[in-house]
Amino acid sequence: MKLPNPSKTSHFKADAGPGADAALLDAATFYSDSHNDLPLLERVAHPVAVNADPELAAIAAARGWPQLRIGPGQARELHARRQAGG
Repeated sequence: MKLPNPSKTSHFKADAGPGADAALLDAATFYSDSHNDLPLLERVAHPVAVNADPELAAIAAARGWPQLRIGPGQARELHARRQAGG
């Protein structure tokens, strides 16, 4: 198993500015397909496993996190709906 890469949380903190990261993460939803993103999934309010690798799928099931299986066409449709506010 690869060690998690902390770069995503580091980049988020740099982009959000000092003091902003905790409040943003406490209200955030984060979607991931990889167990490598576990540190950020554990930190946000709403973690979601999407087309998860086997390790993340097992962790998500154990923790009761939502899991989605979507294909390329579905991803575009979901993105369009979200952009439209639905």
